[in-house]
Amino acid sequence: VGEGPGLPRLDNRAYTAGRERHDKGTLDFRPLPDRGAVLITGEYPISEPPYRVWIAQPAPERQAAETLRALLAQAGVEINGRIRLSHQPAAADVVLARLDSPPLADWLPPILGDSHNWYAEMLLRQLAFAVTGEGRYDAALELLDDFLESTAGVDRGAFFLDDGSGLSADDLVSPEAVVAVLAWAWDQPWRRVLVEALARPGRGSLEAWGPLPDVAAKSGTRRHAQALAGYLHPRSEEPVIFAVFLDHRIAPPAELRAEIAALLRRF
Repeated sequence: VGEGPGLPRLDNRAYTAGRERHDKGTLDFRPLPDRGAVLITGEYPISEPPYRVWIAQPAPERQAAETLRALLAQAGVEINGRIRLSHQPAAADVVLARLDSPPLADWLPPILGDSHNWYAEMLLRQLAFAVTGEGRYDAALELLDDFLESTAGVDRGAFFLDDGSGLSADDLVSPEAVVAVLAWAWDQPWRRVLVEALARPGRGSLEAWGPLPDVAAKSGTRRHAQALAGYLHPRSEEPVIFAVFLDHRIAPPAELRAEIAALLRRF
């Protein structure tokens, strides 16, 4: 990864962990649009090879302007002054550009299978825009809270959500709440789309988990915490719906994952 015209600035606050840590560690890549940068936090084991991460451009309009100025400079055109961004309303009957979003089914595998946190955050804002006409974060969280309580039947005291990806330290959710949502989803006509988007043993975020029973599940990893929730025997008509949270556990991630796998094998 480098920096320059068209590339975001990197604010690297990640730590290199020792060889006792395995897999992809706990690295998180968070775009900072107001700074045109990407914040990197978490840990990465020194013994692991590099891997590729796709992230959203945090400030595309500024990066486009910087790229244009750099290309003009290469062509011998000198630009004085600094880049200033302004928004000019277009005429109502003039379409400058249009980009249609892929269907929701295409969004789900990166979120549920590969744990793409930025996609999850953007999907929450898209929800608010689709329902209210404004992509406001607070409106999206209100819609999500109402859905969980009124539609999925989750007790209001079983969750408190502060973002769309689960990375906020203020997020609180019980395993019972997750099971209730998964049970509601299983009764929907689109359940197979959801199941196919979840990670599977040896695929997506479960690639590094080692031996697992037949599951379709979403993993969650934070420092001293490991979680897995989904469907055991997802091809059957009546799978086991589960949510396992191991929290405040000072142990290597591989050890916690092995403990979760052992619990699932009991079923």
